[in-house]
Amino acid sequence: MDRSGIFAQAGFAFQLNVFLKQVTELTPGAVARYEYLDDISASTGLDELSGQIGLCETQLFQVKNTNVSKKDVIQIYTNWILADCEQESISSFWLLYSDQKTLSEFFNAITAGQFIEMLDNRAEKSNRSNAAKLKATYSKDEIVRYFSRVKKCACARPINEDKLNAEIRDGLASPFHLTSDVDLFNERIAELKRVIHYNIADAMLKASPYEIGYESFMQLCEQICEKISSNRFEPDYSAWMAAADSDLLSAKESSREYRQLRSCLDEPSFISRHLYYSEYYRSVNYERLARCQAGAAASLESVTFDNFRDSCLLLKANADDSPIKRLLATKDKSNQYAFNEHEKWGSCIWLTREETPADKLISWEDEAND
Repeated sequence: MDRSGIFAQAGFAFQLNVFLKQVTELTPGAVARYEYLDDISASTGLDELSGQIGLCETQLFQVKNTNVSKKDVIQIYTNWILADCEQESISSFWLLYSDQKTLSEFFNAITAGQFIEMLDNRAEKSNRSNAAKLKATYSKDEIVRYFSRVKKCACARPINEDKLNAEIRDGLASPFHLTSDVDLFNERIAELKRVIHYNIADAMLKASPYEIGYESFMQLCEQICEKISSNRFEPDYSAWMAAADSDLLSAKESSREYRQLRSCLDEPSFISRHLYYSEYYRSVNYERLARCQAGAAASLESVTFDNFRDSCLLLKANADDSPIKRLLATKDKSNQYAFNEHEKWGSCIWLTREETPADKLISWEDEAND
């Protein structure tokens, strides 16, 4: 069985946690970047005055959740040298690897001569590699000088994932107002991870590094605290959907909600989008029930059904009734119990399920057994 996808996901999750750790350690004026110069970078003193007097410092972090071989060491040093040539203010180079993996002794023992020899070998194998780029840009003496500086500032450190997660939690205790409600605190951390993950993926699609500064991070924490509270559960929809099951459409093909949506428009993207609204509502609704707020959910669904019934009456009175118009008219009506549009739209689809009580059942197309 090919497990490369699983290993890739594990590597990304590990790198994301290392990035979150750097984010939680940001200070005023500092910025953390993902996939800029290296896997992760963190810069301090980025205010205008410190930049003018040359006090900006950048740390680079290469993150590995695999065994680090001799070949990897050459690649890491090559990348660091190229980064050092681009950015004069790099103060340190860190290799952070899982303590469940091994690090080649070559990382600390490598000499300038060995690096040049292996760099030549890599460059000969591919003229598009970073090794070839380095050799084409700088002379041997320049490369030796850059290598010596980078090696002097380079360190490797094993990372224990349990300890890393504990450090992230400690760093978020203040901005997420950790109190006796540990479940609420955990929900806020989960939301932060979803949002950061989504923002990184969005930046990668645009072929741009993702960056977040101290001020933006604190604003994000405030927004999460506002939307994930004791009386409110409103996860960011885009981030939530990015983390949702990608096989939702095929999994729901035998359901009543799928059949009802298909009666409106037989188009997979349309059906899938509305099924995601329903799943989003499910997650919000279940959280309400877990918090013993069943009354709020009942009120929201009652308004949703009344909106549906009123929409049907108006459409029939105007002799303009059809499944798609029922759906769009119901979605368009307001619902004061919903925190956002996605939750409101999701409740419309949720009430088309087979399990819905008869007095709350919504049908975009009337069925014989309704």
